[in-house]
Amino acid sequence: MMKINKTLAFIILFFLPEIFYAYTLYSEKASIIGDTIFFFKNVDFKSDDYSLKTDSSFILKKDSLIFFPKSFILERKDSVKIFAKYGVYFIKEKRFYINFQRTEKENRFSIESETLKIFLDDSLFIFTGKPCFDNVEEKLKIFGDRVEYLKNVERIYFKGNSFLQKYDSSYSIRSGNIVIDDKDSVNIFSNGVEIFNDSFTIKSDSVNYYRKEPFFKTLKRGDIVAKNSSFQGDTFFFYFENDSLKRMVGKNNIVFKNEDDNIVIIVCDSLDGSFKSSKVDILKFYKIKESELVKKEKDETEK
Repeated sequence: MMKINKTLAFIILFFLPEIFYAYTLYSEKASIIGDTIFFFKNVDFKSDDYSLKTDSSFILKKDSLIFFPKSFILERKDSVKIFAKYGVYFIKEKRFYINFQRTEKENRFSIESETLKIFLDDSLFIFTGKPCFDNVEEKLKIFGDRVEYLKNVERIYFKGNSFLQKYDSSYSIRSGNIVIDDKDSVNIFSNGVEIFNDSFTIKSDSVNYYRKEPFFKTLKRGDIVAKNSSFQGDTFFFYFENDSLKRMVGKNNIVFKNEDDNIVIIVCDSLDGSFKSSKVDILKFYKIKESELVKKEKDETEK
């Protein structure tokens, strides 16, 4: 066994074939056993735009990997910080494989998962194992089977049975896929989208949420079901204020049905509705094509 102390030059010579895969690794103490170097105390790893700090690690030359067996903090220069229990860096592939971690970005959001792969060349983060996205600023969480974060384009993809939940339960969304586009400030929901509220449910195969306004827009024909009413149309806009629905606008091939004391059916080009506490207050219909009133016959208990 040979002991060295901050002797980076010797380590580089010892692992000469690996110097083509640029990284540096420092520590206060190190030991060499066979073709493996063990680093102890204040370990500092750097590769490309990443730096990592921990108390212990070792390089296994034959497998071309660096193993970090203790909890560590991995930071990227542009505001991404990862807290993890342990992980591996594959030197030739320039890839991290990390377990039981939390990724944070600028105090804007965090993603927790059991596993995380980071492909340094592609700036791609892949989260699996019960991934959970948490956005404190927008007060929501998103759960999915798999989450992919493309750092260079600031897009996050939630794939397979994704579910969005607001902190205050004002609404929740179930969707086959979700994309968060930070560049354009839009959330894109697709494949069997369902938006749930205490007063209504929205169904469509494609819905966008524009965060700056904010409002939802159905891009494919939507179906809205309330307690006694239902709406169908090619396009709907839902405008929120303090997470409460204030206005709904429907366009193209609108079908409205209300079933209360009587059944009312209205077919029109567009509608405009205002809401109080997410419940219908006033509905206005434009360019009515058909209308029908069907009186219900009261049964003996109602007479």
